[in-house]
Amino acid sequence: MKKKKFDELETFVKFYLKFLEKLAQQARKGLDYDPEYRQLLDFQYYIYQTAVAKLSIEKRHEVLEEYFKHYLTTGEIKKD
Repeated sequence: MKKKKFDELETFVKFYLKFLEKLAQQARKGLDYDPEYRQLLDFQYYIYQTAVAKLSIEKRHEVLEEYFKHYLTTGEIKKD
């Protein structure tokens, strides 16, 4: 059981690093971001603008869960 949990954690870490890399790429583009990554910028908004609000926490969780599920099946960061 511990091996499975460790593997899941290792997979999530790989995903999260790719997720943050793609988020940083899009954020650097400013208003010229790629529209298919709009949800990533919304995620960033929920971190910086309304970090402790219940809705923001829920939205961040929803985005991460959706993107991680996609990553598990494709190995790629989801485009909207």
